[in-house]
Amino acid sequence: MEKNEKIYTRSFIVTTSGEETNFGFDNFIDFDELMTIINGDQLEIFVEMFLKTDEIKVEFKEFMNSEFLSDVQIFIQEEKFYAHKFMLAAKSPYFNDLFKTNKELKEINNLDNIKPDTFIEILNYIYTDSVKNWSLSCDILLGAHFLKMENLKSKCEEYLRNNITMESVSPVLMLAVACETKFLLKHCLHFILQNVNSLAKSNNLQCLKSEPIIILNILKQLFENTANGDMSITDNIILYFKNSASQIDCQMLRDYEPFLNSEILSDITIQVGEKIYQCHKLVLAAKSPVLRRMLMSNMKEAINNFIEIKDMKVEVFQEVLRYMYTGKVENLLEENALDILKAADQYNLDHLKKLCQEYLVDFLRHENVVKIVKVANTYNAPFLRKSCVYFIVKQMVFYSKNENLPKVIDLDSLTDDHSDILFEILDILTRNCFIKYNKN
Repeated sequence: MEKNEKIYTRSFIVTTSGEETNFGFDNFIDFDELMTIINGDQLEIFVEMFLKTDEIKVEFKEFMNSEFLSDVQIFIQEEKFYAHKFMLAAKSPYFNDLFKTNKELKEINNLDNIKPDTFIEILNYIYTDSVKNWSLSCDILLGAHFLKMENLKSKCEEYLRNNITMESVSPVLMLAVACETKFLLKHCLHFILQNVNSLAKSNNLQCLKSEPIIILNILKQLFENTANGDMSITDNIILYFKNSASQIDCQMLRDYEPFLNSEILSDITIQVGEKIYQCHKLVLAAKSPVLRRMLMSNMKEAINNFIEIKDMKVEVFQEVLRYMYTGKVENLLEENALDILKAADQYNLDHLKKLCQEYLVDFLRHENVVKIVKVANTYNAPFLRKSCVYFIVKQMVFYSKNENLPKVIDLDSLTDDHSDILFEILDILTRNCFIKYNKN
């Protein structure tokens, strides 16, 4: 095959009755492109087909959970089950490995992660190749995954795919990830994409909050499908942010300004790096609850009248100190605004935090928004955080519709310590935009 040729695949199962059960499509070709390839004499088709055929069944049902000829006992939550090593080993690689390791094993006591009623169904499958109680399909799938029973996993997967609902799709999706069932995972994601607006409005996506990788996958597919035309997103988001924080201007603070970093009546020294500042305890205690507690305690800083700050840049502390004496910040620049916000959070300077948040909102760009939203999330800056999330959604929708623009907002780094932001992005996207799945 030449390097410039494409491979189009379709996987399916055909039963002996002729029914087809689709397992999904991957880069499948459309009619117009098919005709182009045929007209160019480029088409070569390979077909691989798997047929389900009738199998000769041996009846072992009467021996299930029977003491007759049993050679192993299984204890689960104080319930006892009789079984036969041969049957267990034949159906489950887990049991096969267990008996190979310990040929004299007579009792098994380490299956408490499987419920007794679920294990009965698993035993029934081992002895009869069938499942009676499909209402336990989720628990059976978990048990089959633990016991490495791929055939039973496939049966559970098929049942769950055929019975997926708006209420069950999120927990089943989480189960598919846990049990590594790729077809079920793909089916659930497809179902979510088709019904994403309805699922969000009914709060059926809430349980995914603790699954950042799943949310990231959903977001990526939403934007990728929008980019290739399979989905369309009508953007109803208006970026208008107002925090109403202004710099303080009052006569009392203007009276304090001459004492900023002045030895006049100073009673405490603060060192930042190699820079020394002469300060006044009364001003520090009045503005910062954190410094007030420090100066009113028996801590060495209060006793020695000396504070050393090691985790802050000189230019950042200079603006924080200016704010405490004057209520204003003179050098609030894009490059140090995040650091000033961190310092404001550290010393409980709430108004200064608001100033920084409002300032940073005006400098949101697709290149820096992820970095800024992480800081906002870490340092409890809700206005900035919300502004960033709306900005991200707006930008992602815009960029997904314009294929000539680089898609530079990378959300992958949010999965580690900021997974709640990913869910908020999904929530705002699905509640404030109309998402339509264009495929039939």
